[in-house]
Amino acid sequence: MLEISDSDTREHIVNTILSSIELQGYGAGQNWIGCCRKRENFSIKLMKKIVSFFCSHFSQDFEHCHVASSLIRDCYFPIDNDKKFIIFAKQIERKLPRNGLLQFDLEHDGIEKLSTPECFKTFSGPTIETIRNLSYTLMLNSRVFGHLFIVFETLNAIAYPHNETGFGFIAIDRSIPIVHPKVAEFLSTASMMNDFESIYFRTRPAPDGAGLI
Repeated sequence: MLEISDSDTREHIVNTILSSIELQGYGAGQNWIGCCRKRENFSIKLMKKIVSFFCSHFSQDFEHCHVASSLIRDCYFPIDNDKKFIIFAKQIERKLPRNGLLQFDLEHDGIEKLSTPECFKTFSGPTIETIRNLSYTLMLNSRVFGHLFIVFETLNAIAYPHNETGFGFIAIDRSIPIVHPKVAEFLSTASMMNDFESIYFRTRPAPDGAGLI
């Protein structure tokens, strides 16, 4: 069951995020592992396909992971003008717990503040349904701002859904040069799907820049 983290856990998770991730551009950070993304134009079918695979692949890990969110939505603005996307986005949003996972009606001058530590809310023990619906929300609506991270400490990885219809991964401890096999398997398998591609490293450069290990 999804629960709001206690203050000590929240501080730990937020500090983990800030020390691991370049919030202004995830892929520019030294801890970035890789991502998968769609090859074709967006469709609900493609979105459901990759989200379903993510939820199935990591289903045994959600119980022990944490979710950190500074997401806020100021209006419905789908990535496509098709009204069915708006209807679907509204249906998904109604299923999200009303506990701060997604906030509403952002003033535009506050967007840059969504990367500050105080804006993150953290949660423990997310359900598969919560992960699924949060991922849908990010992939469907281009007027959702902020960050959403799924922190898998046991896998030494932080996952994030993104608006190119896929998921990315960032290492927590860069001193461990080998990507966890479960993360590598997800990206490798996604790259073999007809409609998706992956950019990833099975190993990472060591901290001293000595090259791949």
